[in-house]
Amino acid sequence: MLLCRSVTGLCRALAIGVGLTLALPGIADPQAEFTVAFKAYQEAMEASAYVVAAGHAEKARRLGEQVYPDDIKVQATLAFNHGYALAMTGFRNPAYRELKEARKLMRRAYGSDSAELLQVEMSLLNTVPDEHARRQLDRVLKLTALHYPEDSEVMAEVKLNGGMQVWWSPRAERLLGEAAETFGRLGETERVARAKFWIGKIHLGRERYPQAVESMTTVVELLPADDTTALMARANLVEAYEELGDSDRATEHCLAIGQTVPWMGTADYQPLFKRVPTYPRSALTRNAEGYVLLEFAVDEMGFVREPKVVDSKLGTQVSGVTESAIVRAFEDAAIDAAERFRYAPKFVDGQPVTVEGVRNRIVFEMRR
Repeated sequence: MLLCRSVTGLCRALAIGVGLTLALPGIADPQAEFTVAFKAYQEAMEASAYVVAAGHAEKARRLGEQVYPDDIKVQATLAFNHGYALAMTGFRNPAYRELKEARKLMRRAYGSDSAELLQVEMSLLNTVPDEHARRQLDRVLKLTALHYPEDSEVMAEVKLNGGMQVWWSPRAERLLGEAAETFGRLGETERVARAKFWIGKIHLGRERYPQAVESMTTVVELLPADDTTALMARANLVEAYEELGDSDRATEHCLAIGQTVPWMGTADYQPLFKRVPTYPRSALTRNAEGYVLLEFAVDEMGFVREPKVVDSKLGTQVSGVTESAIVRAFEDAAIDAAERFRYAPKFVDGQPVTVEGVRNRIVFEMRR
């Protein structure tokens, strides 16, 4: 029986839960070590301790090959568990290798067009190198269509996950739109919001700021104020509105984020919107690099006030002009950029307040 917990929600759509699971009968002493490893894997997955789970899954797979040498279904299951746990840790390359082996075993065990293979193919889509992502997506969509209707929840989840994985592809926006439409019909508000968020990210990346505003506003309207995706959507709305020259609308979202997210101090205080500084021509023509450390206040609306240079340094030797002139050029460019940063303001007793002593290090580095 298939049991997994997918970050994309595919397993919920398939009515299945954490990893592929095995029915374990009472096992004699020679098999006891395998039983312990497999149960430890299950418990670690349930606790979202994925690094620990990957270790137990690897051990269970190795022992399972000895305990069940002739049971290809068990071996396929154990290979998938290991690859899936690795994928959840973020170790994409080893996860991809293990999942490809799991696919071979699954095909031998169930057939190349089996429903059991779908979860493995989806996991491969999440770990495949970018240059192979579109081909893998085609494989997943074709396999899903063999077992589920076009307007099904499972197909919508596949389209959502596929659109996220190939977001740079022209087809991503269409897939995400179709997923949002199906989820909307099914009343799956949270997943409508997720699809709309990625559509908004595509608009933002392609500098279609009005469309980005429309999509991200839908996300904010559909989700609770403290939902992580809603907060990310607000941060993207700050960027979109600033690019549109509408700082007042951007401020609404700066305030909403500041009011929702607990204050963590200035050490990790990062801007919601950060313009790339203009590289000084005098530095650019001489391949000069360096950095500027600024200190400033962030006012109650999230604007930067009175930026000043705390430290600056040239990282390369230059000729034909004094180093001090290049450093001054870097400092002027850094200050100009910082004056257009936007932050989520700090809230005290329900009111936004000014934060003093905020620092930001701006690096000037040539692209290679």
